[in-house]
Amino acid sequence: IKVQDIEEEKKSAMLIFYKVSLVAAAMIMAFLGVTLIQIKSAEKAISIASISKTENCKWLNSSLPTSIGSELTRGKLSLESGLATIKFSSGAEIVLEAPASIELINAMHCKIIDGTILAKVPESAHGFTIDTPTASTIDHGTEFLVSYDAKSEQSLVEVLEGEVEIRPVD
Repeated sequence: IKVQDIEEEKKSAMLIFYKVSLVAAAMIMAFLGVTLIQIKSAEKAISIASISKTENCKWLNSSLPTSIGSELTRGKLSLESGLATIKFSSGAEIVLEAPASIELINAMHCKIIDGTILAKVPESAHGFTIDTPTASTIDHGTEFLVSYDAKSEQSLVEVLEGEVEIRPVD
């Protein structure tokens, strides 16, 4: 066996090692990418609420389904006219009064973009939060109204029963 043959075999073995390592790394990256996409899709698909009642509703530019019984995930709803009741999986229930636009964030959190929400929050949903661009209203087991007027950029909170905590954005 020649030294030159041994060197050639070493080079050949190293080349095979690098190729196998490169293929293994590519397979791992592909697996992680597919897993991440599946996780993101599962997060988006988790139902956080449903529409339990509507009265004379006309919806406008909503990213979520708007029929009674529709399972709702994270997304936006815009109500041009009527009233809609949304029941969160946490037990919190909100009545959206048109005109209003909201964003559902999770089973314990939503945001008013414009309009008024009546919230009825049982003890099971203690801590349910309604944000506006100027404040957060955190429930402590109660019934309350939250309004936000996008034109004047003002929030209004009216407690009907119980207590809430209000945190200004700034």
